[in-house]
Amino acid sequence: MSAVRILGPAAVLVFALAVGFLPRAGGQPLPFDGPWVFVANTQDDSISVIYLPSRFNYATLSLTCPSGSSSRCEPFGLALSPRGDRLYVSNSAADSVTVIDPANLTVVATWSLGADGTVRTPRELAVSPDGSLLYVSNQAAGTVSILATDTGRVVAEPWVGNGPRGLGFLPDGRVVVANRDSDTVVLLDPNTHQVTASATLQAGSQPVAVQVVGGPINRIYVLEQAANQLESFAFDLTRSTDPIPVGIGPAAIVYDPRVWRLYVACGSDNSIWQVDLPERSVKFTVFGPTQPNRFNSMAIYFGRSSEEAILVVTGANNQTYRNNLVGFVQISDRNNPTSAETGNGPWGVVIFTRTAPTPSPSASPTPGSTPSPSAAPCSDPTRRCLHLPILARTP
Repeated sequence: MSAVRILGPAAVLVFALAVGFLPRAGGQPLPFDGPWVFVANTQDDSISVIYLPSRFNYATLSLTCPSGSSSRCEPFGLALSPRGDRLYVSNSAADSVTVIDPANLTVVATWSLGADGTVRTPRELAVSPDGSLLYVSNQAAGTVSILATDTGRVVAEPWVGNGPRGLGFLPDGRVVVANRDSDTVVLLDPNTHQVTASATLQAGSQPVAVQVVGGPINRIYVLEQAANQLESFAFDLTRSTDPIPVGIGPAAIVYDPRVWRLYVACGSDNSIWQVDLPERSVKFTVFGPTQPNRFNSMAIYFGRSSEEAILVVTGANNQTYRNNLVGFVQISDRNNPTSAETGNGPWGVVIFTRTAPTPSPSASPTPGSTPSPSAAPCSDPTRRCLHLPILARTP
């Protein structure tokens, strides 16, 4: 557990007393409504909980997974239920899902994805808009596990392609799956859970994430990690003719429906790109003076306006697991990003408020929510009393 990098132990104590809490272990109710940032630490088997207004690392929740072929969890993806009362964690080394009560920082269940000896390696998660089903992309098995959220029972596990990763929902309930290793995008029927349509992308393009954008755009945007671009599809998987170029190694994508704008985090050059739909692409910041804080995932805190929105990115050197950071970029002050330390190998990230969010119909069901501003002290992230910039980093 650690605070923002520039604070020493004494400064952390003074700061924590000023805002009214000290770092905690899991199992205690969160003191404020939020917003809170939850980060999955793949190498520590833990979840970091950070108070977004202050960038203060409040708690670390340790995870345990049943023994078997591996005693490790290696939590990877995170997803919140539509009501915000459950946080789902994919355990990539244990082929399971941990269910957390985020308001009380307690583990309430662990669901196995199967006991048939198949290695699944679960990655991304998405919860159906009505909250009844949880979809988990199994990268090693080429399948998507579909679980009933009231029981944790696997109701179906269709084969979708090689290396499935990104997930999203169309307005009619169909599920979009991006298959990284077979360079395909497929649609799953919400009732039969079978593939009903597919599209093949450029060989070696490595689609890793999808973002469904509703009306009036009505498109599926697919992030191609090796091709360094976004491809656009109609809801019937008819491809647009002109891909949208972005930075090197794009890893994550989020959408602000208020201004029809996509943000893309590129892991290899630490850049964030702004895409004003339907087609404009602009690089607006490079996070930090030096690498290798490679971006892994991203969420968006919407704030009260599009200019108050904050992008939250996770990053680390994925070979040495040094420089494990959560980065914060406020749209109105995009040239001055800040950071906080997290556990080793940070990956999935979501933003949670104790008051249930109201999801936008066109927003992705994967990491992020639409919380209202917190009423806690210094809840405005721009207030100087809690805005703690990182002045320098060690390599």
